[in-house]
Amino acid sequence: MPATTTADTITHILEHEHALRTNQAAYSADDVAALDPGLRWLAGHRWPACAAAAGAR
Repeated sequence: MPATTTADTITHILEHEHALRTNQAAYSADDVAALDPGLRWLAGHRWPACAAAAGAR
């Protein structure tokens, strides 16, 4: 995670991860590109194809 990651960011990441795991949320490449750095890190490490698609926009 980026050095500037806070406890609030971790909480936010866990909420997003739960939503993704339970199919309560889905992200497009544009959505991933707009995420804050901590969430982009999660997407890049958990779902590399999604992060790669965001970088290719």
